[in-house]
Amino acid sequence: MSYEQQLENIGENLQYLFNGEFQKINEGTCKYTTLIKQISDKNIDHVDRNLRRTVDMSITASKSVSGVAEMIRDISEVDNQTQSIAAAVEELAASVGSISESASGATNEIYHVAESAATGLDSARMAQTTMDEIADSVEQSAQKVNNLSAASEEIGKIVKDIEDIAKQTNLLALNATIEAARAGDAGKGFAVVANEVKSLANQTATATENIRNRINNLRTEMSGIIKVMHEGSEKVTKGKDVINTSTQEMAGIADQVDIVNNRMQEINGILSQQAEASQEVSSGVITIARMSAANVEKVNEVIDILEKTEAPILESVNDMVPRGGKTAIIQAAKSDHMIWMRKLSQMLVGRTTLNPAELADHHSCRLGKWYDSQNDPRFTSLPEWQALSRPHHDVHASGIEAARLYADGNIKGAIEAVKRAENASHDVMEILETIGQKLA
Repeated sequence: MSYEQQLENIGENLQYLFNGEFQKINEGTCKYTTLIKQISDKNIDHVDRNLRRTVDMSITASKSVSGVAEMIRDISEVDNQTQSIAAAVEELAASVGSISESASGATNEIYHVAESAATGLDSARMAQTTMDEIADSVEQSAQKVNNLSAASEEIGKIVKDIEDIAKQTNLLALNATIEAARAGDAGKGFAVVANEVKSLANQTATATENIRNRINNLRTEMSGIIKVMHEGSEKVTKGKDVINTSTQEMAGIADQVDIVNNRMQEINGILSQQAEASQEVSSGVITIARMSAANVEKVNEVIDILEKTEAPILESVNDMVPRGGKTAIIQAAKSDHMIWMRKLSQMLVGRTTLNPAELADHHSCRLGKWYDSQNDPRFTSLPEWQALSRPHHDVHASGIEAARLYADGNIKGAIEAVKRAENASHDVMEILETIGQKLA
């Protein structure tokens, strides 16, 4: 090689070195071009190290955003539930307070019922005493009527004796009249006396008959009175039994009312305590709800900061890839891949909108274009190269499906699709790491 050609080669390599096109620098043919090649190789190593660090930073940032996005989804769900619980606890506290007031009113009503029951029990006991007195009075009256009936029977016996005496007197007067008639004039005076005695005997018989009739009537009336008195006594006895039963039932009711009154007072006391406790719980839950809302805001601030790292990191990666070694594109693909997964996580929490029709498939992304155009046997001969196609396809297909499901409002389906994309993403990252290590 002539001196002019060497100078031209040196100038060309220096231009490549100046432009950062380190991979275009040829092997050295002299000590100067060899030095330039060594400088280029060192720059490539330096760029590769910086690229790996930047990509690692990008992966860490993307994982952080994805993790925070999942966390904010959980925190938001907790916040929604907390807000719902806070509202429910407020309603519960109001309900407990209303129930406590109702229980207090019921307690007062039960107290009045207890007073009425006690008054009714006193009245029943007074009625029981009065019925006892009536029963005694009826019994005494019946006894006196029975005594009067016995006395009338005795009078009847006496009247019968009088009647018998009158009959005998009348018979004697008749005999005296007969004897006076036999005596003639001497018996006239005796005949007058005999007639008077006969007349008196007849009057006595008539009076006795009247007395007998009156006594019979009196005995009939007294029999009726005795019957009525017995019936009255039986009714009084039945009334007494009824009042006794009613008194016992009233006493049982009064006891039950006292028990209910005591329990209502206990319940009223417990509800008063529950009302106070519910108010405390309500205040605590409201405080938790406020803290939860504040946490959501703080997490949103954190994810805002993390999202701001995407643009400068991506710019640095794009700047270093052309100046890096043959595995630089692998590092860039790893960064692109994690950014893709991060956007899916951001979509699930509503921080970004992804149109499934506009999302790149596994042929249109940087990794896909590089993979489809690769003909370097150092890559294509590796078994990992063939294994990369399927999980890379699944990452994009699951991501596009997740975006479609999310747009349709199927949040649960979208989350499951993102999980499938994450599983495939894990395989892609491991394969890319293995390829990079083998070609390093």
